[in-house]
Amino acid sequence: MSLVTLAQLVVALWVALGYLLFALCWLNIPVLIVFICHRISQLRDREFHLRPTAPTHAALHFACAVLFGIALPTFYFLSVRTRHELALWYLGPDTNSLWTILIGVACMLWLAAHLLEAALRLGRLHFGPSPVNRIFAALGLALCLWFQWHTVKAAFISRSMSPFSGGNISLPELWIFRIIYPQSCFLGTTLVFGLALIESLRRRPVPPGRRRWAIALPLAATLVLVLFAPLWLSIPRVTHRQAIALIESHRGEILGTAHSADLDPRLLAGIIYVAHTRDHPRFTGDLLEELTLALWESVYGNPFGFGGSGAPLLNASAGLCQIRPTTVMETIFPITGQSFWPGRMAAFPRPPHSDAHVSRVRTRCHALLPAIERANQTGEIRTLLLVPKSNLAAAAILLCNFSEQWREAGFPIDDRPEILATLFNIGYQRSHPHGAPRANDFGRRVAEFMESEECRALFPETEGSP
Repeated sequence: MSLVTLAQLVVALWVALGYLLFALCWLNIPVLIVFICHRISQLRDREFHLRPTAPTHAALHFACAVLFGIALPTFYFLSVRTRHELALWYLGPDTNSLWTILIGVACMLWLAAHLLEAALRLGRLHFGPSPVNRIFAALGLALCLWFQWHTVKAAFISRSMSPFSGGNISLPELWIFRIIYPQSCFLGTTLVFGLALIESLRRRPVPPGRRRWAIALPLAATLVLVLFAPLWLSIPRVTHRQAIALIESHRGEILGTAHSADLDPRLLAGIIYVAHTRDHPRFTGDLLEELTLALWESVYGNPFGFGGSGAPLLNASAGLCQIRPTTVMETIFPITGQSFWPGRMAAFPRPPHSDAHVSRVRTRCHALLPAIERANQTGEIRTLLLVPKSNLAAAAILLCNFSEQWREAGFPIDDRPEILATLFNIGYQRSHPHGAPRANDFGRRVAEFMESEECRALFPETEGSP
């Protein structure tokens, strides 16, 4: 099966699941109402387990714990990781971190152990009054509340980021598509952990019968490891030696591109080095890049018009300089006047460059335009991003855009490679020229590599170099 065929099958499944998820996100509201009524009744009535309907309620509790406590957080963590958006949903820059993922996975492991233990003894879920149960239930509830507070706050902050209205998002759209619709899903996770905490705080005797933790805990650990395999397989990054070898193999292209755009070749080399050693998975990165870009193209060609809304899920960095598809579209369209998908560029907010700015960048980078245009003739984003020459050309044009933007505003940064690298990392939407810019972690690492012995050996300073 070819990569393109696989991508088309994945997109068809994705579209079907998207409609199913959309329906479930509204249907879960009555489910959650029944669930919370059941749990409150269970917590208030000591003889609840003697009711004729107890098995039905136990099955509902078990199903909600699996769906909202395990399946939904797994989907969320694998989709978002430490990024700031989930499809159309802007989550805010402080919502996700390695700490939130670590705490979330630990709480899921605790809940999975309870689910498997209950299944092994063919009984109902029980969260006894132990310190362990209280700690993990409290951590899960705190993480859910943290998430919901930050995402609701981000929804109001991002009112101007509407993909539907093209301007300020309306209040009905804000409440429906940014708050009620997505929050209703994750409210179930909050209820699962919150009600588990309430149960663990009530000092009730442990139900009779032997608990099967010796079997449940290893099974739960195995389950979580399998569910998060895509995440932990991506943790090993490209090594220092591999990144140096990559730069060495493309040294000539880096030098040529930098010379054509009047850039320091060490800046391009530093971006390549940091992007790969900091963010690029060592074992699965190249394969995932190719599949993601094939999915991107299939998404834009599907008959459901899924491109604008599906793009952020696939908007992963790719290629030698690790550039996002949306970034490269925003970069090449104003300069070349060409688009991989004519008529679709409205989905991408173009940088507000003046005609004079575009003319200066086009003049400065005119030697790089043929590589971009040749890649554009194929109509495939994969060609532009995965071919080193066109990827380097796009990265150089991107850097020139930032350089000209800040010079035009009266704050030249050509001698500040750490700032140019920072802007390369954070994108057009966060580039606001001012007199006191500060480098982020990416920019600082790039500047540090530029001064390293390996970089200076590969790209020695010559007279007249930038």
